[in-house]
Amino acid sequence: MACVITALVPAADAFPGFGHPAVITIACVLILSQGLQNTGAVDWLARSVLPRYAGRVTSMVALMDAIFLPS
Repeated sequence: MACVITALVPAADAFPGFGHPAVITIACVLILSQGLQNTGAVDWLARSVLPRYAGRVTSMVALMDAIFLPS
């Protein structure tokens, strides 16, 4: 907005990019992830995937195992 207000970028050129499918997808992913965090779904998933008293390295290995090794 500051660039449009100061006329560094014409208003016609500033906003068309917001309609691009990639921008909309990223916005939807951010909204969805915040919703999952607020409802506690992320915490539930983390508790079900990670060992109970896992350290940082153990947690990273468990998450990589859950993501990269399909069962």
